[in-house]
Amino acid sequence: MQNHANRSTKNSKSFQEQAVGIVNGMKYPSERWPNGIRGAGAMFAPQNFNQNGQDYLRHSNDNILVIVQIESRKAVENCEDIANTDGIGTHPAIDLDLDADLS
Repeated sequence: MQNHANRSTKNSKSFQEQAVGIVNGMKYPSERWPNGIRGAGAMFAPQNFNQNGQDYLRHSNDNILVIVQIESRKAVENCEDIANTDGIGTHPAIDLDLDADLS
């Protein structure tokens, strides 16, 4: 995750707000994820998992791993907030991008 606030202060979001937005974009709307915005237009996905459309939508959120990348010094400083965001599965630090930002 990169915080572009140093490039523009307009419409900047906190790292936790960015993480929540990422999770919402990966989740289908459901009781557990009411703010999920993933579109349900994947007409071939249920068949790939031997499910009908309803079963796929009912269970897919439980099988989605959300990975965010830590790519900047500010992201490292906010890593705890990012990691504690509901729905984030893991958050690796990316060597090259992070090295470039730290130097």
